[in-house]
Amino acid sequence: MLLNERIAVYITLLIGAVGGMMLQGENASTLQMDIALYIIFGGLAGVYLIAQQDRRSHLLQTSLAVAVVNAFFIGFYLLVGQSQYDWTEIGFYFAAAVISGLLSGALTIGLLPFFESIFGLLSTMRLIELSNPNHPLLKKILTETPGTYHHSVMVANLADASCEAIGANGLLARVGCYYHDIGKTKRPQYFIENQVSIKNA
Repeated sequence: MLLNERIAVYITLLIGAVGGMMLQGENASTLQMDIALYIIFGGLAGVYLIAQQDRRSHLLQTSLAVAVVNAFFIGFYLLVGQSQYDWTEIGFYFAAAVISGLLSGALTIGLLPFFESIFGLLSTMRLIELSNPNHPLLKKILTETPGTYHHSVMVANLADASCEAIGANGLLARVGCYYHDIGKTKRPQYFIENQVSIKNA
């Protein structure tokens, strides 16, 4: 959500390989392929689904889908495995699969603001929050300079359509347009269209 899909896929594969090596059994020279595949399948499902709907409201749906993928993988592994499991072990494995999927979504919602502020990243969810008309700065523009607000909305629509046509980030351009004239609420005389009968300093 903070970077891009390609990096997320690479990191998922890396974590799967590292997890398979760290959680291996008695033989230190082999990779626990079942653990590695469990991590990779769940991670790739999350990457694919969150890329389709990059919004906070869809994080719960994505984490539920990851939980389902985890449970399917556990079920497949138990069916093809050579070992015999009792119902307590089967229930534990399925519960762990579902909880891990749901927990991933909860941790994402909780930790995302910290990563944004620490690394100075701007996620799509943060841009959507900034585009909310109830944001204090947008309300300030609307109440103090309604003409400027209307102009900003029109420019935002044009910029968004232009970005979509060339494959750029339309949401980023839209939010930038919303705030591009925020200075008029503080120093309107600094803008050329407001310099009537005054010197342009």
